Amino acid sequence: MISQARILAAVEADDARGFCKACGAEAYNVEPDARNYRCRRRIEMKNTITLTNDFHRTKTHMRAVEGQEISYQTLRRHARELCRVDGCQCSGLDGTRHSEYSIADMSTYDRRGPYVVVKN
Repeated sequence: MISQARILAAVEADDARGFCKACGAEAYNVEPDARNYRCRRRIEMKNTITLTNDFHRTKTHMRAVEGQEISYQTLRRHARELCRVDGCQCSGLDGTRHSEYSIADMSTYDRRGPYVVVKN
């Protein structure tokens, strides 16, 4: 919901500010006659998946879609956010446990990737 106070502040600031009617996010450098533009925040959220680890009750968000390849560095960064305990056996290489999405190692023998986002 966009409050009257936010709208009034935007008008007084005169900085070409606009608001998303769906989520209330602010956008700058908006044309005065803009109508029904796509919200950048909502577009980004649409391409974001959530990885979870229910053992540690942790989650992380990744900009990716199902089937997208990701790097080993990205895999490890998100795995560390999900499980910060060295030597923990709560999950596999990707750190997920009972997650809607996980990251599959598509290599045949050497764990060097490619790594692909899959829906469980």
